Amino acid sequence: MALILKYNLINPAIDKKKPYYDEKTKTLKFQVKSNYRYFIQATQINQVTHIKEYFLLLGTEKFDDACKKCQTNQYGKCSVSLSGEFKEFVIEECKERGNIIVEYTESDEGYDAYNVR
Repeated sequence: MALILKYNLINPAIDKKKPYYDEKTKTLKFQVKSNYRYFIQATQINQVTHIKEYFLLLGTEKFDDACKKCQTNQYGKCSVSLSGEFKEFVIEECKERGNIIVEYTESDEGYDAYNVR
């Protein structure tokens, strides 16, 4: 399938198999391999490009006092309620592309980091 680079898409179709923002439940939904129960929204400045990157830190146990609850269903789809700047970023990206990219980055003590772009 060819990429459309010359035009800006308006209301692109959402592929429910890929990560997406669900307007009805106001949650970000994406596939995971663990039964995550807690998350933290985080940002980091990329050392090479100097652009802000967004991350979700997910854990099966509460790994920090700032953790919020998330849900993972029996099919491995995680639902996360976003807020603030992170939520605005995800909504804008989904409006432009239909879906958002959520990919595993690394594991640390007690949590896994996922890059959201």
